[in-house]
Amino acid sequence: MPAGKGQHMDHLFNTGEINSIDYWNQRLFTDWIAEGGRKQTAFFAGMCCAELPDWLVAEVRTRQLSILDYGCALGDALPIFRQAFTGSPICGGDVAEAGLGLARALYPDFEFARIDPDEVSPQTADIVYCSNTLEHFHNWPDILRDVARRAAEYVLVVVPFEEDEPIAEHVCSFEFDSLPAVLETGLRLLHVSVVNVADDPDTYWNGRQLIAVYGKERREKLNG
Repeated sequence: MPAGKGQHMDHLFNTGEINSIDYWNQRLFTDWIAEGGRKQTAFFAGMCCAELPDWLVAEVRTRQLSILDYGCALGDALPIFRQAFTGSPICGGDVAEAGLGLARALYPDFEFARIDPDEVSPQTADIVYCSNTLEHFHNWPDILRDVARRAAEYVLVVVPFEEDEPIAEHVCSFEFDSLPAVLETGLRLLHVSVVNVADDPDTYWNGRQLIAVYGKERREKLNG
């Protein structure tokens, strides 16, 4: 749920409190595409794939682990993950049904489902990817808890790092010690990296991004 390239979209809609489901239904259906939201989603997914540790990339490809994009917006990260992990089943989920309708039209080859944090039997995958979503919520630990309960083996979290001038949609910021070392499901923090994408000529974020990998156990890196 990002801001557009080089812009601070801190205007509010009249159809719902900022970051509410109504707000995002309106947002994804109106100015999301015009403001570069689709391109930014793809940019973050490409950045994440490029920065994942080699041992995890090797495991995903060898075992063809399934991937769920939690907070997928219009689904633009899914083709990026399919290109990186050709054998993996990949799907998307979001709270905004309006966005999911557009996602299904744009990417009919992928499956999309509405995310309900209160559902008893949630949609699950081997890996749950959650990019630039947690910073939109004061109760982000609850959102992360829901992300974790949907993950069989790994959680990938991507958030803005030490955001100097947060946009209006971002209600919390993240530093190295912000994320927990262990999730309630037992997944442990295995890898953390910070990527400065501000100087990338094709950037869609004027700052740094933190990538965190949670998993069941620490594994040896695989060669090749």
